[in-house]
Amino acid sequence: HPSNIKYEGQSCFVETREDEEQSVKLAEILELLLAAGYFRARIKGLSPFDKVVGGMTWCITTCNFDIDVDLLFQENSTIGQKIALTEKIVSVLPKMKCPHRLEPHQIQGLDFIHIFPVVQVFVPFNISVESVIHFNPLMHKL
Repeated sequence: HPSNIKYEGQSCFVETREDEEQSVKLAEILELLLAAGYFRARIKGLSPFDKVVGGMTWCITTCNFDIDVDLLFQENSTIGQKIALTEKIVSVLPKMKCPHRLEPHQIQGLDFIHIFPVVQVFVPFNISVESVIHFNPLMHKL
């Protein structure tokens, strides 16, 4: 199914796969992001792109890897901003030793089947980082 998006004031269509498997993978990605602590994945008004890419960006930045890439995520970005961000995400994957590869068009096209394994790699890092951040033994002695 083509999705209508705006690019420099013009409407254009981006091909997206909206079959049952894609829907299942989207739900699984959102559950993983929630488990890692990315609660914006629950917001009803956000598009799937904003939830997933926002979550991926959040995961990358909270993993504390020295990636030397500025990953600034803004909701409702222009297509140009989305392209730039997805290219940055893709460029970071090898630096993080991610065993899975993605292409920017797979993220932009919401190819959740291929995005899912990458998110699976990010989330364990974040769960362990979040548990360390949120567990402070001194706080529990009060």
